[in-house]
Amino acid sequence: SLSVTVPMGAATLKAGFVNRKGDTNVSIIDRSTVGVDYALSKRTTLTAEFGQDKQAVTGANRATNSFVGVNHTF
Repeated sequence: SLSVTVPMGAATLKAGFVNRKGDTNVSIIDRSTVGVDYALSKRTTLTAEFGQDKQAVTGANRATNSFVGVNHTF
């Protein structure tokens, strides 16, 4: 796996890539994600992420996912 975060003022850009291999070649999965965290205050952050999974051998069985949320620490 490989990931990177880049702080840019109140925003933090995120990206990642994972290659997961199982017992057979069919279960090799590539996952890539991009996202951003935006600090609204010292304790509250907005988060948005988008990702895609695909079977690495054939490129078939693609799945996309997204996430939007608010994180507040107490």
